[in-house]
Amino acid sequence: MNVDLVKELEALYASSKPTNYDWIKETWSINFWEYAHLNITLIDWFYINMDTARDDKTGWPMFVEMLGLERAHIEHCVHYSGSLGPTRKAFQYLKEIEEKKDLKLGLVLEILKDLNRHDLLNPSFIHWKEGVANLDKSSEFSPNDCNEYIDMDNKSITISNTFSENSSMQQIGLVKSANVGEVGNTAGTFNNNSLSMEGKEKQSDKIKVIADKKTMKKTSKLAAKVLLVYSDDVKDEATRVAGYFRNPENGHGIIGVLMFREKRELWNTILADPCNTIHKWFKQVDFIVPILSPKFLKQIQNLDTSNDDDLKLNRFIYRLTLDEYVSIGSLNKRCRAIVPSHFASEVINHEVVYGNGLFSVTWQTTQLEELSSLIVNHI
Repeated sequence: MNVDLVKELEALYASSKPTNYDWIKETWSINFWEYAHLNITLIDWFYINMDTARDDKTGWPMFVEMLGLERAHIEHCVHYSGSLGPTRKAFQYLKEIEEKKDLKLGLVLEILKDLNRHDLLNPSFIHWKEGVANLDKSSEFSPNDCNEYIDMDNKSITISNTFSENSSMQQIGLVKSANVGEVGNTAGTFNNNSLSMEGKEKQSDKIKVIADKKTMKKTSKLAAKVLLVYSDDVKDEATRVAGYFRNPENGHGIIGVLMFREKRELWNTILADPCNTIHKWFKQVDFIVPILSPKFLKQIQNLDTSNDDDLKLNRFIYRLTLDEYVSIGSLNKRCRAIVPSHFASEVINHEVVYGNGLFSVTWQTTQLEELSSLIVNHI
C-alpha cells in the first residue's frame, strides 16, 4: 500500500478515536449563544460539518433532538432550511425557545461526545478551546443581540449590531495559528514561517503578523491574488482560468491563484487544520473567484447529499464570503464570479444567482480578459 495513503488513514483513524475530554468540563459555564456570537467562523465550520451527517444515530437530526428541538421543527429544517443549512436553521429555532436562552456550550459538546462525533471534537479540526479565549475580550452580551443568520433564499438578512467589531476580533483569534498559503505565479505553495495579510487591515496589539522578506519579495511581483473555488464538474474550466490568470503575456500582469487540490502538499495542509487554514487564506487573497456550475450551486444550497471535503470547503468559503458581504453593508468588494459558457443559460437564471448580490454581475469564461483587467485595476 502507498506509504502516504497509510499515513493519511492512520491520521484519520487517530482523529476519530475517543480521547480525553476533561476539557469539556470547563465549558459548562459558557453560554453557547455568546460563544457563537464571538466565534462566527468556527461555528460556521461546525454547522457545515454537521449538515453533511444525516444518519439517524449520529447525524444532525439526532443531535438537535437531543438538544430539545421538536420533531416538527426538525422536519421543517429538513425541507426548508435553504442556504442556511439544516443545523444552523435548527439552532435558530432553539434560540427562540425561552428555556434555551441559557444553553451551555458544555451540553452541546457532551452530546457530540455521546454521539461519538469524535471528528468534530478533535481540537485540530475545530478549535473549541481557542474560541473560549475570545470570551475574555467580550463585554456585555445578550442572546437577543446574536442574530447572525443570513438567508439569501428568502431574501431575509438579520445581523448583529456588533457584528463587524466582534467578527474582526474573532477572525484575528482564529488565523493566528493557521498554516500559510503563499500564492505564486505557478501552482500554489505554502510556507509555515510567514504570513501575508491585507496591508491596511488593523491588527490587534496582542498579535503581531509579520511577513518575512522572502515571501514579500516573491508576492510583490503579482498584480493580484485570487482564491479560485469550484466543484469537480468544471475542473477543466478551472485549469484554463488559472492558466490565463497566471500567464505573464495576458497584458494585465500575473494574477496569483490558489486552488486547493492543485498540489498534494496544499491539500494536506488544509486537512491538517481546515477551519483556520481556509479562513486565513480567505483573508490573504484580494478576490474570491467562484466558478458557478450546477453542482457548485447545489453545494452552497445544501442540496448536495455527498459528504466529501470539497462540498464542505465550498460551503464554508461561500459562508465566509456572504458573512463579509453583509458585514460591510451588502457591498460586494471581493467576489468575482465566473460562469462557464456552456452552463450560462442554466446558471444565470438560477434562483441562487438571480437577485443574489454576490452574483449580480458575472463573467463568462469567454470574458477572462475583461475580468483580469477588473481584478488588477481594483486592488
